[in-house]
Amino acid sequence: MILLLEEIHTQAIMKHSNSVFPIETCGVPTGIAKTQIRIIKRIEAAQNRTHSSRSYTIAPEESHRILTQSEERGESLVGFYHSHPS
Repeated sequence: MILLLEEIHTQAIMKHSNSVFPIETCGVPTGIAKTQIRIIKRIEAAQNRTHSSRSYTIAPEESHRILTQSEERGESLVGFYHSHPS
């Protein structure tokens, strides 16, 4: 599988990670999911509802909102991201 993302996406993940450190950060990249290529169009930062430095949980209602909005834009779930702050 090939994952395509721009520097702005990497910066968004880093900014989110730094803003919640030492809590584990998490979020949802959305975009285009073709056969073996994933093209990230947007990074959706999520709140770690466990507020832990070792694990993360995204609230179901937040996941639903992110995925519904991405579908409305014609995008798909590309995956999830999370940090390992410790």
